[in-house]
Amino acid sequence: RVMLPDPSWIWLNDWTVDLSGTYGKDVDCDGWEYEADFETFRRERRFYQRGDACRRRRWTRTRMIRPPSLEDPQRPLLLVWNYHRADDGNAVVQVTSPVTIWNRTNLSLTTHVSSPSWEASVCLGNVEKNGRLLIPIQYAAATYFKVNVGASSSCPLLLVPAGPNVSTVFRTTIGKDIHIIVYSTNVKG
Repeated sequence: RVMLPDPSWIWLNDWTVDLSGTYGKDVDCDGWEYEADFETFRRERRFYQRGDACRRRRWTRTRMIRPPSLEDPQRPLLLVWNYHRADDGNAVVQVTSPVTIWNRTNLSLTTHVSSPSWEASVCLGNVEKNGRLLIPIQYAAATYFKVNVGASSSCPLLLVPAGPNVSTVFRTTIGKDIHIIVYSTNVKG
């Protein structure tokens, strides 16, 4: 059993298999990596090769300090600044959210975000097929993301990055027939 450091921390998810890595090179589709025996496992992961007799997979769980509520006037806002000079010489500062949702499916997706400290999830609207949506600044600190197609919805997916310059892969389903792979990328800078 893994304990939290103190009561100000919360778990954001249950234990999940780490699916990161390149399929066919580092891991298989279920996150397994392989070696000939247990003594030869190293930090680098690799896919199955003939003669391998051992496999393992990583399990992860994310924790964070409890976020402030949406009504807290002292809560930090996450911003991205873009500065440039207009043709007339005036300075232009564009402030946006650091979180963008890209829809690479052939479906229109309705998006929702939430956080453990919020009273309810917030519907952000639709992202049309091959479109994108910038999460509004006031909701950029969301910890969970969920998509709907019609009346069916996915389970909440974790938005919190595991670290700078880290990509995470999630698999989810909507209803019985729609299977979605979500790539979450955190870029430092």
